[in-house]
Formats: sequence, C-alpha cells, structure tokens
Amino acid sequence: MPKKTSLFREEARRKFRAEPWQPPLLSKAPSGLVMGLLAVLAAGGLMAFASTFRFAHKEQVQGYLRPASGWSRVLASNFAIVERCLVSAGDAVQAGDVLMELSSGQGIERAQTVSRRLLEEIGERKSHLDARFELVGSQYEIESALHLQEQGANQQELARLERELAFQRSRLDTARKRLNDSRNLQASGLLSGQDIAVLRDDVAARSLSVSEKERQADRVRLLLETADMRLRKLSVDTRREQAMIAGQIHALAMEESRVQAQGAARVLAPRGGVVASVQAKAGDQLRPGDMLLDIVPEDQSFRARLFARSSAMGLVEPGQQVKVHLDAFPYQRHGAQTGRVLAIFETTLQSGESDMANLLGIAAAEPVFQIDVEFPEGFQLAPRQQSNLRPGMTLTADVVINRRTLVEWALEPLQGAARRL
Repeated sequence: MPKKTSLFREEARRKFRAEPWQPPLLSKAPSGLVMGLLAVLAAGGLMAFASTFRFAHKEQVQGYLRPASGWSRVLASNFAIVERCLVSAGDAVQAGDVLMELSSGQGIERAQTVSRRLLEEIGERKSHLDARFELVGSQYEIESALHLQEQGANQQELARLERELAFQRSRLDTARKRLNDSRNLQASGLLSGQDIAVLRDDVAARSLSVSEKERQADRVRLLLETADMRLRKLSVDTRREQAMIAGQIHALAMEESRVQAQGAARVLAPRGGVVASVQAKAGDQLRPGDMLLDIVPEDQSFRARLFARSSAMGLVEPGQQVKVHLDAFPYQRHGAQTGRVLAIFETTLQSGESDMANLLGIAAAEPVFQIDVEFPEGFQLAPRQQSNLRPGMTLTADVVINRRTLVEWALEPLQGAARRL
C-alpha cells in the first residue's frame, strides 16, 4: 500500500499548530462622539425628509371618452323592426338624411295610434300658442295707443301750465316792481302803510299761485317720464313674451316633424356629422329607448367624463391636473394622458340612473358626481392610435386630492381624534 504524502512539510504543519489563528483587530476603536454625530445627522436628515417631502394622495375614478360637443345618440322611440340600415360606421351624414327604414313590428299599430293622438295634441297646442301670440300683440297695440293718448293729454296739460306759469310769473314781477316803487312813495309820504300792506299781500298771493303752478307742472312732467318708462317696459315685456311663445311654437314644430318622421317609419339624422357606431342591423326588433347609432362631429375632439364618489370631491376644483389611463391603450406601453378638470357638475348622479355608470361598475349606494376633463395638449399617441379613438372608450383616471408630508400622514389620526373632542 503506497504511503500518503502531505502537501505541506511537517515542519510547517507543526509551526502552524503551535500558533493558532486569531481574527484581525482594529488598531483603534471608533470614537463615540463621531458615531453619535453620525446618528444625529442621520436622524436629522430623516426628519427633514419626512417633514418636507410631499407625496400625492390620489383618488382613482372611472369614466369614458365623449366628444367635446355635438354627440348625438339616436334612440328608437317606437316598436318596430329594422328593415334596412342605410349607413355604416364612418359615413358622413347631413341633418335630415334617412339613416334607417323600419317596418311594422309588434305593437307598431298601437304606436301609430299614439302618434296620431300626439299630432292632434300638438296641433291644438300650436293653435293655442298662435292665438296667444296674436293676443299679446293686440294687447300691446291697445296699451301703447292708450299710453300715447295719455302722453298726448299730459303734454297738452304741461303746455297749458307752462303758459299760465309764464303769465303768473310776469304778473308776479309786475307786483314786485309796484311794491318796490310804492316803498319810495311811502318814504315821500304819498302812500300810507295800509297801501303798502295791500301790495305786499298781492305779491305773496301771486308767489303762492306761481309755486302751485310749478308743482302742477312738475307733477305732469313726472307723469310724462313715468309714461315713457312704462311704455318701454311694456315693449320689452311684449317682445320677451312673444319670443318665449315663438320658441314654444318652434319646439312644437320640431316635435311634430319628429312624430311625423316616426309615423313614416324612417329614422332621420338629427344633425350633420360622422356615424361613429351602428348598434342596430337589419332584422333587429326594436323597443322604445333602444340605441340605434351615434353621430359625432367630423372634426371631433374628445373629453373625458368621470364618475367620482362624493368622498373624492372635497378638494377637486376646475383646472386641477388629472392623469388618464385609456383601457384600450395600456399605460405600460403608451403612458398616461395628461388632462385638466374642466367642469364639475353641481348635481349628483345617483347610482343606477346612468347606463354608462352601470357599465363601469359604479353600483355603490353612495351618490357620484360627474366631472368633465379636457386635454389641452391632446393625446400623446401615435397618429394611427389617435384615429382609433372612439366615443364610449372606458378609462381610469388618477385625481390628485391633496399633497402631504410623511409627518402629516403619521399625525393625521391624532389630529382627527383631537378635532372630535
């Protein structure tokens, strides 16, 4: 059996066993003052960071894209079956163009009967409004004629009073002159004091008569000014009432055209634009309220309609920045779109009142507010992606509620408890 050989010499091994290994030691222990100073600096830096650095407190809300203006959603207003659809998504239409042709469906006869009754009612209301329009005009003519007649009489009375006032003033001046002359005669002994008293009474009586005539003239002038104001007010009120009646007549005419179009089993474009989407096709059975298609302006620009719960509305204000993430374009690849709060609706939208809110899953008992967001800088997307934007696309938005430091965040429970005491 071969003898084992060692890698190290026997002398080296014995020397190593005689001197066991010890870990190296620092030549000098670190100073406690330096370590304390480093700890104080670290704590101070941490406190400065916690008290100065602010992080955003965000609220995540949901919403959808909608055109900035001119979005028309055409709905079925009667029972029918779609016979033909004459447009498709992307087609340009003008106001009054035929979009769909409908045929009789279940309940269409009953709907046509209702349409006839609506047309009769609309005709009666239009006749009543026309008669009222003519009556308002006739009343204005009669009242304005009476005002003009009264104004003419007052002007004649004013002219008469001014003539009498001029005559009375002339007689008053004469009486005053006689009184002054009689005083000179009294000094020479030609007139007695009784004669002077008579002349003085005559001056006083004529002064009183002049004052009375001036009051009468001022009263007539005030009547003339008031009559002018009443006449102008009557004219303004008449024009306002006639404009209101004309607006009601126009609305009834539009309603009559709509009902007539429904009776003709045609769906007409309410405005010009581009067909964004078609929700009904040939053969579909329609009920009142079913969505048929959407029409948007040709040069459409989009806004975001957000649904925020009341707990997120405390510090939301117009002009606030919003980060919007389009569901169709994931932010991991396309980033977030920068928007700005344009308007906040004052009234709440109760859960269940909006189909779009229900589609977004907002079904809580808490009421929600609607917020409109604009995009001043547009969408940071490729041209092809921007052309694929459609009304109704869902999105998620981060609304910055406030900014606070770590210290404020840590002390918030204590501050809340203190305010409740």
